[in-house]
Amino acid sequence: MKNKALNVINILDVNDLPNMGAGVRGFTYGFTIYRGVLVQWDEDKDERVLTFINELAARVRRQLAIVQEHEGSLGLVWHTSVPSGYEMGEEFEVEGDFWVVQTSNTAKRLRCNRL
Repeated sequence: MKNKALNVINILDVNDLPNMGAGVRGFTYGFTIYRGVLVQWDEDKDERVLTFINELAARVRRQLAIVQEHEGSLGLVWHTSVPSGYEMGEEFEVEGDFWVVQTSNTAKRLRCNRL
């Protein structure tokens, strides 16, 4: 018997991306999938964003779809809902600096049935 949870997948739309910073619609600096989270890089590719992901509780990290850091601001995109404590305006200490959540939204609710 198939697991019904595997029969539906969430689709992230290009418009779900935080797109903070310079560049052509924010796409020119690349992407990484790290611990199940899509990292959208800006021009300085601040790898401390990986520390931010590492320090998230596992239950929170599983909900995070996309993250981008830009000049001390975080853009967060969640799979289904924004967890408490991760709303716009919240601050996090990351390796001695304080980063503020500039955007925190859920991904578009596009779903597709798997074949």
